[in-house]
Amino acid sequence: ALLENPQLFRQGPRGALYSRKLFGLAMAEAAYMGLVCFWVPAQVIRFAESGGGHEVLGYFQYTGIILCVNAYIAITTKHWTAVHLAAMAVSIVCYFPFCLFLSAYGFGGRGAPEIVFVDLIFWITM
Repeated sequence: ALLENPQLFRQGPRGALYSRKLFGLAMAEAAYMGLVCFWVPAQVIRFAESGGGHEVLGYFQYTGIILCVNAYIAITTKHWTAVHLAAMAVSIVCYFPFCLFLSAYGFGGRGAPEIVFVDLIFWITM
């Protein structure tokens, strides 16, 4: 493809579509999102009544990440199709039963999802 259509690949080396500045902005945004997805739940769990240890914190943070990533994708998607909607819905809907399944069979802390998903503080933070 490169030898047949070299004009298609000239923009990359010139930095016309993606520059160091855009890369830096993307890295700063990723660092900010990572810090928010880690520290906000960590501080909320620290002062919450449910406690629960690192398993509860893990479910709390990962649920926030799942919802945050899907919201980010929804905001940045320009053209929606049924496939996009289905993929996002399946991603969110399948996450909660999967957590309960893992917990029921001893992976990821027994009872941690039940503590997290029924806590009002959890849903207010999300």
